[in-house]
Amino acid sequence: MDSGTTIHVGNDLGRFTNIRPPMTGDFLWAGNTRVWIKAYGSVTLRVDSADGHRLLYLENVAYCPDLHCSLVSFRILRRQGLWWDTKSDPTILRRSDDSELAVLHEKYGQWILELNDAEARAAFSTQQPTRRTAVRKRAEAIVWHKRLGHPGSDALEHLVNQSEGVKIVGSPQ
Repeated sequence: MDSGTTIHVGNDLGRFTNIRPPMTGDFLWAGNTRVWIKAYGSVTLRVDSADGHRLLYLENVAYCPDLHCSLVSFRILRRQGLWWDTKSDPTILRRSDDSELAVLHEKYGQWILELNDAEARAAFSTQQPTRRTAVRKRAEAIVWHKRLGHPGSDALEHLVNQSEGVKIVGSPQ
């Protein structure tokens, strides 16, 4: 869940229904990088709740395969009468009548509505990097923050700990 994004964003076209093309030139900003919107559609999330699981239906979700994470706009949810209860433990997404809709999970410094086993579906390189294709692996924290779709500092630390040869300098703030 993201309090700064103005639109829901998804990066897995297989999750979309009611797909429609974007207007010519539709894009969003991720830091100072333009990310092209390839389509719009609806996405259904399976969220945890105190009594099991519920479905959260999102409309007008931008499909951006170049963004490394999907985002649920708190701003849009708020306009629909939902609110983010950060005083409760666990943190809860609530309806306007204060009833619970979903439990949020904190992972790598981010609030997550739907937990997915991303590591089980991780992609891998099919060729060895060459001098021409190799990506520089040492960069300022803010550069990695922007490259990876704005993860928190815990996620950047996880990247360093789980990767070989990655060095991050400084703080993303």
